Amino acid sequence: MVVNAPFVLASPKAWLTGVLEPLLQHAVPHGQGIITFSYYVTGGSGALDWYGRASIVLFLTLLAVYALHFRKLGRAAVVLPWLLFWLSTRSQDGYWVLTMPLWVAGLVTTSRADFADAYQLRLPTVLRSRTATIAATTALFLPTAVCVGIAALTPQPLAMHATSGLARGALVRALTVEVTNRSGKPVEPHFAVTTGVDITEYWKITTGPASVPPGTSATYTLAPPEMWKMPATGPVLLRAVSDHPQTLSSLRLAD
Repeated sequence: MVVNAPFVLASPKAWLTGVLEPLLQHAVPHGQGIITFSYYVTGGSGALDWYGRASIVLFLTLLAVYALHFRKLGRAAVVLPWLLFWLSTRSQDGYWVLTMPLWVAGLVTTSRADFADAYQLRLPTVLRSRTATIAATTALFLPTAVCVGIAALTPQPLAMHATSGLARGALVRALTVEVTNRSGKPVEPHFAVTTGVDITEYWKITTGPASVPPGTSATYTLAPPEMWKMPATGPVLLRAVSDHPQTLSSLRLAD
């Protein structure tokens, strides 16, 4: 708090927004957490917002579990927050690296005995048996699982088909794509061509509408941000992302 105090006093809103940004921002999907399922396995999702909601729900769940099992989880206080990033849309390993010193400090300065007699919330009498306690604790995580399920299992909103030919090793000056919005909401797509890794640069839309209404199709002509050649080997994917709603759609251009 001493380190953060000047920033809190100067602009409380900006400080709080920055602290919560990894959980709330509408950023390009990226990370090593559950988001990889939508990014690499299914190739997309029409409900990426639910990953962020899962992080918030998990935060509240972990607070409750920590309070109910404080004597056992006391030493885990410096580790548990990392789980929130594992669910977020940008679950970068950088968050894990940044908090590692706290883990080490927590391990070397505390022991389980330090929390043996600590106060902790007590469950109602009917839930104090071992079986009931395990069941109640497990039930607390069900809302998080539901949020993750919605995010992971909602299909990508855009069906895409590349109509212009792409030859391995050839210079690509333009890419024509037919897009159909299969969702119930308008989608404003932004396109990028990747080699299976992160989205780094967006391609310019030279022709095509700003938004694709539900149940309709549109044709886009895309131009690379700079001179671009089709890789000679390896997978090449067309990614389409939108902000509101936050979605990801993919098309494999080459294997």
